[in-house]
Amino acid sequence: MPFTTSFARESVASIKRAINSFENIYYVCDDVLRPKTKTKLWSNSKNVYCHISYDAKRSFDRNEDLIRKVAILKDQAEKNFDKYVNPDEHLKYLDMRRSSKSELGYTISYKEDVIKKAIKYSGYMVLIT
Repeated sequence: MPFTTSFARESVASIKRAINSFENIYYVCDDVLRPKTKTKLWSNSKNVYCHISYDAKRSFDRNEDLIRKVAILKDQAEKNFDKYVNPDEHLKYLDMRRSSKSELGYTISYKEDVIKKAIKYSGYMVLIT
């Protein structure tokens, strides 16, 4: 699920280093949990709590899944450029251009900024109360 509130994004950004410290790791039922809570004053009288949990294994798995998916998309496009030059999924992660300078007549490169953005918050769960 996308991070749609700036409070959630800012909270995760501010605790990224601290959440992985050994002082913040809990072992429960064969899981390693990394919880952290941030507090923000809301409407001059109430606090809003941002409960953040990080799952390193889930983050790693999601990153690997996306890397595998993008590699498959690139492989498909290299094998049949004309077939895959327009599909949304390929163009979402790949920059595909015709090029007279290229020996193949086209170039395909990764849109690294899009890929990094897609995995930026993977493994994080945020609950705002």
